[in-house]
Amino acid sequence: GAHSDLGYVYYRRKKMYQEGISEFKKVLELDPRGVTHHSSFTYSFLGWAYLRKGEFAQARAAFEKYVDLLPDQAYPLDCLGDFHLIAGNYDEAITTLQRSLKIRPDYSLTHVLLGETYLAKGMYSQASRSYERYLDLSASEVERAKAHFYLSKPYYLGDDYEGAIRQCERALELHPSLIEAHWIRGLAYVEKGMLAQAQDEALAVQRLTEKKKGEDAEAYRWHLLGALLLSKGLGQEALENFKKAAEIRSLDRTFFMNALGEAYFTIGELDSAVGELEAVLKMNPNYAQSHFLLGMTYERKGIREKAKRHFRRFVEIWSEADESLTQLIEVKTRLEAL
Repeated sequence: GAHSDLGYVYYRRKKMYQEGISEFKKVLELDPRGVTHHSSFTYSFLGWAYLRKGEFAQARAAFEKYVDLLPDQAYPLDCLGDFHLIAGNYDEAITTLQRSLKIRPDYSLTHVLLGETYLAKGMYSQASRSYERYLDLSASEVERAKAHFYLSKPYYLGDDYEGAIRQCERALELHPSLIEAHWIRGLAYVEKGMLAQAQDEALAVQRLTEKKKGEDAEAYRWHLLGALLLSKGLGQEALENFKKAAEIRSLDRTFFMNALGEAYFTIGELDSAVGELEAVLKMNPNYAQSHFLLGMTYERKGIREKAKRHFRRFVEIWSEADESLTQLIEVKTRLEAL
């Protein structure tokens, strides 16, 4: 128990992942089969710490061991499903999460993770249904607020910024300090050209981040500031903020790294865009948005074969996506032209 507590302090509070891993391993040396309540749950901490370090093979082994120790519980399967989502193993994620639902159909976390997986595959309608199910199962105002935040994501990614703002407003009515909702609403304001409102959201995220003092929350802060500065034509200042977001070892790091690559593309630094987007694909080979941006970048550079290869890969990953999505239609049109 002492090693478990110390490992948690290193891992979660101090962001000292290797030190945390060392303590978690001491727990497992003392109790490898999970006789006490400490060690079985330790495998989940071990997996998350490895993920934040970018050591995916070790993370997978830890989560699989967690499932082996507790095969009839939903949460270990959700941890393994979340790993598959982060690593880009989307079909494995769906299969694993569906196993979890057979054990506990009303487990709200599973529906969130399914929604995130469907979102990554361009299945926005299916993602929304999973988020709606999470909303139905939410027992507290905080949970319902988070559900509306999740529901804002398909709207935002589908270019329905008004819909995204409405969902964020519902979230903030229930939980005014929900950083993620301020973040999405700020991004939607940027896209609508409402820069004064976006600035207000950036300030709100900054205040809440300083109060919360969480590294993951900092990524939202720097990303929104980057988007706001980029919309003002301040490319180099924007890049500095996108870099800060991408450097944070959040579990959603590929999103922020991809955003940095997109910023390089937007200001015309194409070689830097390629470097950043290729780094995303080393972490998640099936990250569709990086394939899209690499296709766009290589097309602009006049390297047609590489552009086609990435556009084709995007279409493969989004083979079950909503057919009406503007981005999917655009990629297919560009492929035909190439």
